[in-house]
Amino acid sequence: AGAPRRIGERDVAPLYSPGDTLITWYEERIRSEKDLYYDPVYVDDRWYWNFLKMNGSTSYFQSEFFATDVADASGVMKTKAYGPYNYARYQNTATYLVNSVVAGSISWVVPYGYNPSSMRILEAAVSNIVEGRNVFGVSKPVDNEMYIFWYEIFYHRLLRASQGALSFGVPERERRARYELAGFPAGEKLLFDVTVDEDPVLCTGWQSVSGGLIFEDSLQGRPRRYAAVSRTAFRKGDLSYASVPSLRDESACPDMVILYHEDFRDAALALK
Repeated sequence: AGAPRRIGERDVAPLYSPGDTLITWYEERIRSEKDLYYDPVYVDDRWYWNFLKMNGSTSYFQSEFFATDVADASGVMKTKAYGPYNYARYQNTATYLVNSVVAGSISWVVPYGYNPSSMRILEAAVSNIVEGRNVFGVSKPVDNEMYIFWYEIFYHRLLRASQGALSFGVPERERRARYELAGFPAGEKLLFDVTVDEDPVLCTGWQSVSGGLIFEDSLQGRPRRYAAVSRTAFRKGDLSYASVPSLRDESACPDMVILYHEDFRDAALALK
């Protein structure tokens, strides 16, 4: 009942004088996690990626991650360590590497049996993130053993669109910021403040430049998230049709026709 809700708008036009600070990159997050092996007793979510065994040949683990539009080489690596569970108060140590350079080490002791409080989170600064292929590695002593669950890489990524879209966040700052976004195809572009998911705001007044846009906005002492997208990058559903002479003809068609939506993997069923 009542008037329908409409999306709000806010003017983010760049001023004649530049903002208090020019923001050229944001912190991109890469998370790698694979549920390849099942352990219903000793793992918190019952799944893990790999297990480096004691006194075996599995003393090293590595995984590739790819960084794009890298602004500089600095970043942060984050991961979780745990294991083993079948040795009483056994000492464990693991060393983590990014591109063959040690990022940090962690030690932990696990009492006999499953004990989630013994899990350890390591967060370490790195300074060698490169454009394209990077390698995350874990090394342990031969007489230790451990689970591999997941890792995260945070790096400084330029404000450059990928496939016509860019979503980024900025931390809390008591100042007005200027943003220069690039990498968009020609045509109409839209900019939203999506700090509050259920209440997005359409940003207007920004300045269009070749391949991108420029805007300024006050952070007002709070973090903000933005989403910019070109009109051509919006998803458009593609339907595949099954053609039959008549749905009334029992011999010419099946009991139902499936219309398959490629983007969202939904199937719309048209029953006879």
